[in-house]
Amino acid sequence: MSVELHRAGAREPVGDGMTSRTIFGDSSEAWTRPVIMEWELTGAQWTDRHPHDEFNVVLEGELHVECDGETVVARPGDMVRVLAHSQGRYFAPGHARMLAIYDHNPDGVASSATGPEPVPPTAG
Repeated sequence: MSVELHRAGAREPVGDGMTSRTIFGDSSEAWTRPVIMEWELTGAQWTDRHPHDEFNVVLEGELHVECDGETVVARPGDMVRVLAHSQGRYFAPGHARMLAIYDHNPDGVASSATGPEPVPPTAG
C-alpha cells in the first residue's frame, strides 16, 4: 500500500493547561521514522530534554521557547527547532497549539520532561 490514512484521535489532557495526541509513530521505544504529535498549552509551560531534534510548527496562538538562555516567540506558521540533548522550555502565556515532529531515535534513549506547570507571571 502506497498511501496510509491515520485517523485523528482526540487530544487527551496531560495536566492543567496541556493536551496532546499522537498522530503518527510511537515514542515509547526506539524509532527510525518521525513521530508526529499535536499538542497545546494554555497558560502553561512544559520543559523537556530529548536525545533527538524536536520541531514544533505553531498552528494557533503564540509559543515561547527558551533554550540555552535565548527565548524565541513563534506565531502561526513559524517553526521552532530545539536541537538534540538541549533542554527546551515551552510556554504559552495565553494559548498555543502546535504540530510537533520528533526526529529519529534508533537507540531508544529516554527523554526527560517536567510539566505542565502554570506560566510564572514574569515568563510571558
